[in-house]
Amino acid sequence: MAAIRELCGDRLVIGVGVDDCALESFPMGSKFWITGVGDAIPKHNVKLMELAEATVIIEKAIATAPAV
Repeated sequence: MAAIRELCGDRLVIGVGVDDCALESFPMGSKFWITGVGDAIPKHNVKLMELAEATVIIEKAIATAPAV
């Protein structure tokens, strides 16, 4: 996924379609998730995506924070 993002930049939006890879794909740049499980437990899937996005924000903040 990183190589595709590097090659295409913002010209391509990358998503994931494998439930087992959803959580790992968001920190790598995935912008959406196509899921069959979402119909069964939609609230849980929304929470999982929110947590993954929050993790990305936290990791970026840590990486750019000045050294103490």
